[in-house]
Amino acid sequence: MDQKSLETFGKYLLLSKLGSGGMAEVFLARPAISFGNGSLLAIKRVLPHVAGDPAFVRMFKSEIQVCLGLNHPHIVHINDFGEMNEQPYIAMEFIEGVNLKQLVAKFSEKGENLPIELAVSIATQAASGLHYAHSFVNSATGECLKLVHRDISPQNLILSYEGNLKIIDFGIAKATSGLSEATQTGTLKGKVSYMSPEQVNMNKIDARSDIFSLGIVLWEMLTGRRLFSKSGDSEYRILEKILDCENSIVYPSLLNPKIPPSLDEIVMKALTKDPAQRYQTAAELQNDLRKYLFTSAPGYSYSDVGRAVNSAFGAEILAERKKLRELNEAAQALLEQTVSLNIHYKPNAVAYPPPFVPPVAPPLVLAKLGNQRVRASHLVMLAIYILSIVGIKLDEKYFFVERLIMPTEAVIRASNSSSSSLAERPLALKNTEHPNHGKQRH
Repeated sequence: MDQKSLETFGKYLLLSKLGSGGMAEVFLARPAISFGNGSLLAIKRVLPHVAGDPAFVRMFKSEIQVCLGLNHPHIVHINDFGEMNEQPYIAMEFIEGVNLKQLVAKFSEKGENLPIELAVSIATQAASGLHYAHSFVNSATGECLKLVHRDISPQNLILSYEGNLKIIDFGIAKATSGLSEATQTGTLKGKVSYMSPEQVNMNKIDARSDIFSLGIVLWEMLTGRRLFSKSGDSEYRILEKILDCENSIVYPSLLNPKIPPSLDEIVMKALTKDPAQRYQTAAELQNDLRKYLFTSAPGYSYSDVGRAVNSAFGAEILAERKKLRELNEAAQALLEQTVSLNIHYKPNAVAYPPPFVPPVAPPLVLAKLGNQRVRASHLVMLAIYILSIVGIKLDEKYFFVERLIMPTEAVIRASNSSSSSLAERPLALKNTEHPNHGKQRH
């Protein structure tokens, strides 16, 4: 892997591009520090033509700040957001997996629909995440934020290889709705086919709009067909079908005879045109889907979803993980090399100690001297400080401190001498003058 191809983006190192759309591009990334090895995340960077819309940038920042508090197993976690080179970005958890659009396409390639229990399990997980967001209460203020996603679609539902579903792009959809008409060109194409009738009519929307969108996703998973969008349809034609949904939606069992009537009823209730006749909360939809799954496929779990995903993408998963390791190894080598250069290369290094630099005067003393009435204690402290600096400099040159201090051995001898009596001192001198004095004569 060529290290030169790695791009630094603020405090992150972009390893590879995961995807792009009309509004943003997504990168696999990691912290641009050597000890961040293995800490992978996804960076969603807003494209320049969108970032140039002031209304979008304002709404983007306010919505993402709200979504930073979301913490649920079925909603992607946002770690950080900011702006770099005038491009707003989001740093979020990296999920090893595929989006629902890719999974449906993989089954369609083989001429198959998703197994019913797989589709129901995916929709159940999505409903769980939606209910959490719709009823989310800010713990700091106690306010129920009543978040609405506004863009529930297969592209925004990510399945990990372990079978756990994550909803992405909470908050971004609302910001996108504030784009100017010129900026929207080509940005929302393909999204309209998952709108609710109240969205199309530009009425005030609530949680029930997301429930309608999830109903579309479930209908398409069960049938393997698009509900409102057919090949060659214009956006105007798609919007007409959504507004006439009571006549344009058929029971999914008409296209997939394996679907039982009880599941038909759940899907059609989620797709009711009148929000008052629809499921009122995502929790209600989740409970009905769970009951169906419990009776039709007892014991079906996330691990079964994971096995289905791994079975469909086995070869791709191995290749992806190999590439991921190579990218991370290349990034780690580059970062460690940079750290090594910073440690070992020290221009103008010298072998002797640096010249003496007097310490900075205590900030508290200087602050008081400069900003308050000077007291006698302040002047004394400053005088002691100045004298200590002068003393250090003089001692470095003349070593007068060492001259004032007696060597240890001299101190000991002086102590011993002072403790001797006057009568003992002549004897000591006499013994010194006559070394043999006191020895026994033979």
